[in-house]
Amino acid sequence: MAKWVRFQLNGGLAEGKRLISEKNFGEMHTPQMAMRPEDAGRNWNPLSVQHSYAMGWFLGEYRGYRLVNHGGAIDGFRTSVTLVPSEHLGIVVLANLDSANMPEALRWEIMDAVLGLPSRDWDTELIAHFGQIERDGRARTERFRNSRIAGTKPSLEAPGYTGRYENPGYGDILLYAPRAGLCWLLGEAPKLRS
Repeated sequence: MAKWVRFQLNGGLAEGKRLISEKNFGEMHTPQMAMRPEDAGRNWNPLSVQHSYAMGWFLGEYRGYRLVNHGGAIDGFRTSVTLVPSEHLGIVVLANLDSANMPEALRWEIMDAVLGLPSRDWDTELIAHFGQIERDGRARTERFRNSRIAGTKPSLEAPGYTGRYENPGYGDILLYAPRAGLCWLLGEAPKLRS
């Protein structure tokens, strides 16, 4: 990961050798799509005014510094890669705690320390941030459950919706009901046994 971060900070050079043209490398860190800052995120980064997505990277700013970052999570592992190009600073946090906010909190703590910025209690702030997101999600689910009209049911039982449907964007979609519920497949229909 350190080599990858150095490659990113060096503009596509690896050990002095150009692997990606300057033009194509610049395109990788250029905004391709604007992103709306989420309301809860504004609370812990109120000075952030611009968020966008580049080619595999999220772009934004933090306390006046331009950031290039991306994270990921799978099978209980999390990563956070953050670049501060103007300072030639790269931070990589790897964790084996999928649902913890530690990678993000540690990233911000490291940036504050290295850049000489006033420190904040990032762990506490992110626990509150993600807790609010979870509470909002539960409230939406409850509103959805409460909005159901009692005594209603689908127009047809699941087998009544089976068949092949065509869509110009997705192609053929096959809906079938093997035992309970409804399943769908894209593309070719499987050979079903009765």
